[in-house]
Amino acid sequence: MLAAGLIGEHPIGIPNNLMPYIQQVATGIRPELNVYGSDYNTRDGTAVRDYIHVMDLAEGHVAAVQKLIDNPKLGCIPINLGTGTGSTVLEMVKVPHAVPNTSYSTCQASTRVQLKLIC
Repeated sequence: MLAAGLIGEHPIGIPNNLMPYIQQVATGIRPELNVYGSDYNTRDGTAVRDYIHVMDLAEGHVAAVQKLIDNPKLGCIPINLGTGTGSTVLEMVKVPHAVPNTSYSTCQASTRVQLKLIC
């Protein structure tokens, strides 16, 4: 079973997030990782996201609740949890390669079609 941090992570079926998918490819559960799109206006052409660890996200939620408890008149304020520095998909893909005896393949796939939800 794959584990990340204290709460563990082992999605049933195909993961919806990049890191669990990378973990499954690195451990041989999946044959390869498809990288969708290489023509974005970024450092390496792949999409950029501000990745945050689930434990950091949980601690951020606890801090936000504590802030509201300490300042009940504060009301609703938007708070963005993140590092403030985005990483490309290929930068994230390279992370497990730093682990000794770990290698896996990636496949460059075409850019996904983006759907617009009209309400």
